[in-house]
Amino acid sequence: MSGAAFAATSPTHASTSDEDTVIVTANRTESSLWDSPATIQVIDRQTLQNSTSVSIADDLQDIPGVEVTDNALAGRKQIRIRGEASSRVLILIDGQVVSYQRAGQNYGAGLLIDESALERIEVVKGPYSVLYGSQAIGGVVNFITKKGGDKPLGGSVKAVYNSATAGWEESAAAWGSFGNFDYRINGSYSDQGDRDTPDGRLPNTNFRNNGQGVWLGYNFDRHKIGLSLDRYKLSTQTWFDDPEGQFDDFSVKIPKLEREKIGLFYDYAADGDYLKNIHIDAYSQTIERKFENRVKNDPGYPQPDD
Repeated sequence: MSGAAFAATSPTHASTSDEDTVIVTANRTESSLWDSPATIQVIDRQTLQNSTSVSIADDLQDIPGVEVTDNALAGRKQIRIRGEASSRVLILIDGQVVSYQRAGQNYGAGLLIDESALERIEVVKGPYSVLYGSQAIGGVVNFITKKGGDKPLGGSVKAVYNSATAGWEESAAAWGSFGNFDYRINGSYSDQGDRDTPDGRLPNTNFRNNGQGVWLGYNFDRHKIGLSLDRYKLSTQTWFDDPEGQFDDFSVKIPKLEREKIGLFYDYAADGDYLKNIHIDAYSQTIERKFENRVKNDPGYPQPDD
């Protein structure tokens, strides 16, 4: 169980396009991109909607200094910033940390989120351990989810076929507001087969993932409270090349990598001369990972001398 509380103490004035972009990652409170002390790039809602990329991993790849890899685990995307290992890049969802048990410096939390829920992505490049601790030495990636809208109902539906894996990815989301309430509901499913190459299909490169999420908010006077529920599940494995025939059997699989989170949010618009707003949030998160490694040596393969 984790929680955090923050208060903003200075006003923000906007007059240019950069100043009109409001971010929350740099100071943990709302501020303009123009006033940010950090190197930040934002992938906004319009960019996400207009993107023809198969996944947000491709959009993140377009940011200078950002690299997205799967470390031989198909579908298990990891983010590196300015050459730092993915374990040194902090992943947030709505400002709340996606905790993850490290399994080496190249295995961080990665992309464990349903992309259909996203409003924008804020990427802080470079060390930011002053606010976020040692895990943010490489940078911070904050995934901001949709929370209602200015109409009673809005939505999106997406279906993508990947010929390289002969697989489909489908997602749908609906959001809106009515009266004092705002909401969002989303879900996605992806089933990808073994990857096609000029030499044929690579065995053990198929993967599946699915995600679901709900947001419900209530506004009254200067107060806003919110509840978020989200879940993401992935199963994957890795291809292994054994040209010398050393093994009769070798496999590395993650049959289950599942993240579940419930979050609570409270905001108060004080709008005073010194205290502008108050934000409090708390969350409980569970990540379950199952790892399987099967190794069987070929008894006829020459063994090294003792």
